[in-house]
Amino acid sequence: MEWFNIIWMSAAAGLCIPLGGFIASREHIHPDWLEKEFRHFIIALGGGVLLGAVALVLVPEGISYMQHSLLAIPILLGGGLTFFILERSLALRRREAPQLSGMLLDYLPESLALGGIMVANSPMAPLLALFIGLQNLPEGFNTFRELRGIAHYSADRVLYLMLGLVPLGPVFAMAGYVFLSDAPDVAGGIMLFASGGILYIIFSGYRPAITDETSLGTAAWSCVWIHSGDVCSHARDAWVIRSVTLKVGGKIMSNRSIGLSEPLYEYLLKHSLRESEVLQQLRQATEHETLSEMRSAPEQGQFMALLLHLTGARRVLEVGTYTGYASLWMAEALPDDGELITCDISTTWTSVATQFWRQAGLAHKIKLRLAPATETLNQLIAAGEDDSFDFAFIDADKENYEVYFEQCLQLVKSGGLILIDNVLWGGSVIYADNQSSATNAIRAFNEKRLQDDRVELSMLPVADGLTLLRKT
Repeated sequence: MEWFNIIWMSAAAGLCIPLGGFIASREHIHPDWLEKEFRHFIIALGGGVLLGAVALVLVPEGISYMQHSLLAIPILLGGGLTFFILERSLALRRREAPQLSGMLLDYLPESLALGGIMVANSPMAPLLALFIGLQNLPEGFNTFRELRGIAHYSADRVLYLMLGLVPLGPVFAMAGYVFLSDAPDVAGGIMLFASGGILYIIFSGYRPAITDETSLGTAAWSCVWIHSGDVCSHARDAWVIRSVTLKVGGKIMSNRSIGLSEPLYEYLLKHSLRESEVLQQLRQATEHETLSEMRSAPEQGQFMALLLHLTGARRVLEVGTYTGYASLWMAEALPDDGELITCDISTTWTSVATQFWRQAGLAHKIKLRLAPATETLNQLIAAGEDDSFDFAFIDADKENYEVYFEQCLQLVKSGGLILIDNVLWGGSVIYADNQSSATNAIRAFNEKRLQDDRVELSMLPVADGLTLLRKT
């Protein structure tokens, strides 16, 4: 009957993948609650469950299976390094499908380990199956949202796809049971290897996604609830320390004006926003994306359009396109013979942009340059385009803000405007304990502009902080 137990336990754990997707598909019922409360809970629960699985099952069981326990550390580190290399090779940092790939990198090795544990009739097997199911729930939730945005599949198609992933768990579990029955060292090695990979995923994926005190508390206490041993207690302490940091530091990026209560922000939009139908459709299409914070705030887009009208701008530079929401605002404000050159490197997100640009009938105004922005801007400079643009908007990788600014300053004519996004960085610029490369780059940029007599400036609390620079 062991094979039956393996199949039903791994299948039950796998069914949590489409269950998470089904929950994510219910967004139209309670969108605000789902986005602001349940989504944070799901992400944080996943982080806590993964920590619990590593601390309570995979590491202790893996070590107990191995004859040479000293190998545990290099195997654990090897798992983390391998997952790092896989992530890079699959271009997960370039926004292809990090949630789906990460979920499979968890689900399949753990199912294999589940089969290995069943070989020894370990009482930990049901607990590991529970852990796999609990982590599949938030990962299925996030994967559904990701596939709906990246691949633009219908909700039903994504759910069928996720349902098709369920049998992979029993297949890998049975493989572990059959092939690892005479190789306990290998089974232990797989558990430790998977643990290293899971730890890498937690701290490269879940930690940045958990951006408020409530979510971090959920992560910590879900771990504590599962297991009160020393390892998980230390993990709990780390999460709590991080929650204090984020409580004062705030979110790292925002696609709405920071510092406003929800009712006040809704009032602002209700009494000022004049958004075209296509702009509204584009904003709603990307509202729940994994990287939706990269989209410009609607009040910011309208403000930039107003500036274009006030200055009579005809030629515009944009560094950082994402899904083209800000591009569309600016294109609407340009005259029919106006030109907007926008720079990005992602074919995935800009394919969304071009679709809506065409739908709005404004694609003829927008020229998309798919290349590193520094290359595109240098090409414009080499082509003699100095002092030929009226307006520039910079919203891309923060570490290169200084380079982009200097290039745009050369290309924008005297009296022209350069707008810099995210200069408040969710409020984190004022907290010394935030020493990320992006935060430090923004701090340095802000300091330099204050002393830069080549421009007039005003830093405004619009969206995530917007600096207006007028070239003198």
